[in-house]
Amino acid sequence: MSRGLPYSVALHLMALVLIVVYGAYVPPPPLQQQQLIRVHLRELPEPAAAIPEPVQVQVEPVAEQEPAPPPEPEPQKVPEKQPEKTRVKPEPEAVPQRVAEKPARSSESAPAEVTAPPGREAAVSGTDEPFPFAWYLEIIRGRIARQWNPPQVGMRDVAERACAVHFFVERGGAVTRATIVRSSGIALLDRAGLRAVQAAHPLPPLPREFVSGALGVTFVFHLKSGM
Repeated sequence: MSRGLPYSVALHLMALVLIVVYGAYVPPPPLQQQQLIRVHLRELPEPAAAIPEPVQVQVEPVAEQEPAPPPEPEPQKVPEKQPEKTRVKPEPEAVPQRVAEKPARSSESAPAEVTAPPGREAAVSGTDEPFPFAWYLEIIRGRIARQWNPPQVGMRDVAERACAVHFFVERGGAVTRATIVRSSGIALLDRAGLRAVQAAHPLPPLPREFVSGALGVTFVFHLKSGM
């Protein structure tokens, strides 16, 4: 081994020298052949003719035309009148005659007229306010006249006796506040008239058309001689 060592060292040194010498060497790039380009020169064309200036055209204003008048409407044709057909007028139907309606009354109609005995008269002399319902006053007269029974009093010396009683008829027909407003001078006759008014209670309700709540009535009793 000692004999071959020098040779080995020598080979290694030569290898190092070759590496150092040829390691830094860079081969130059290959040269490319240049291509020749042929160019043909031509003459430039002449400049284009100058562009003419625009021509100014004067436009004359057009006169305004008046609108044409609307066409006149054609006259309408009047249809010819056709001869009218004779029409037969129907005879008027007989209109039934209406029976005059009677004024509405309360549920209780007026009683038949009460005829007082000879020498006795009983009637409504008046009311405290206008009262146009005569049929209702007739009911009052008949009711009270049936209740009036004056005592048998000799009146040969006196021609006539009379007393007046005032009372109120309420909305429902009740008779209230009966008082003697004119005395006959005979107490028995006055009391008989007052009892007749009170005995007629109750009377029928006042008519609906009467707006007041009560009706004031004055009733007169007449007793003639001969009783």
